[in-house]
Amino acid sequence: ALPNEKKINFYTSSDLKQWKYVSEFGPAGATGGQWECPDLFTLPVEDGGRKWVLIVNINPGGPAGGSGTQYFTGKFDGKHFVADGAVKDIHWADYGPDFYAAVSWNDVPNSDGRRVWIGWMSNWLYGQDVPTSPWRSAMTVPRELMLRRTPDGLRLVQKPVTELKKLRLPSPLRFRGGTFAAAARWLVAHNDLPQLLDVEMNFSRVTGKDPFTVNLQTAAGERTSLTFDPTHNRLVLDRARSGQTGFHRDFSTRHEAPLRITNGDVALRFLLDASSIEILAQGGETSVTELIFPTAGPRGLTLTSEGATPNVTAITIHALTAATQPSRPER
Repeated sequence: ALPNEKKINFYTSSDLKQWKYVSEFGPAGATGGQWECPDLFTLPVEDGGRKWVLIVNINPGGPAGGSGTQYFTGKFDGKHFVADGAVKDIHWADYGPDFYAAVSWNDVPNSDGRRVWIGWMSNWLYGQDVPTSPWRSAMTVPRELMLRRTPDGLRLVQKPVTELKKLRLPSPLRFRGGTFAAAARWLVAHNDLPQLLDVEMNFSRVTGKDPFTVNLQTAAGERTSLTFDPTHNRLVLDRARSGQTGFHRDFSTRHEAPLRITNGDVALRFLLDASSIEILAQGGETSVTELIFPTAGPRGLTLTSEGATPNVTAITIHALTAATQPSRPER
């Protein structure tokens, strides 16, 4: 990457020692900051075929301010990458502020065939100021990538790797469908949830309804709110009251993402950790990744709306065990 020129250069080599420049790509897409951390690979399209994808990380100039990750679909002949659509089109891999420098693994066995990547879960606006010790920030869960055809063209789809299910504890909580009000009452009755959660929520008959909100409740006066706006096809996450927010002026903000609603249905999955929430809506077509720093302790979920509400098809709440266990001190 040539950061200030907003370009990606391509080189070829027969021995990995001597390299020959063959082409460049850019400027294109988002150009409001430095380009870095490129990646290039093919991805399967859900209904068949494969397509080349070029990843370009940018800082600043991301969709939520500060750093962000954009992608281009196109053609690559081993020397030249040609993007689909207009060069001014911008496609973001994630619409939250805390997904950056995403890179994928090479050499996944052919018998597996997945393209899996992981992102840095922070933002250069405040990465040095987050109130944690002895470390700062973390990585996202590994996500499997693919492409989906939409009326607006190919879009990136991300799903947590299936191996994450191994962290699920037995006996998940299940709401098996009903009215919005019934689902809200059910959540209130299960308001003593652990910190680590894998939550799935499905809504139907959303089209034409008023905005509705999923709230993460922590200590008194603390909440992180995720609002669905069917009229404007938007998803909005507000972390202004999520816990500790005063360590940097750019942290206490709300962030919007597009939400393509098909047949009146909304599918939501989010992964909740001690200081982060990873939101993957509509089967992974919309991704929003955010740091939050709530008070430690039990958590609760609520559903709220001030108008006409959709139906709730199902809610499943999986408690998770930690992927790594604290090391025991040597004796």
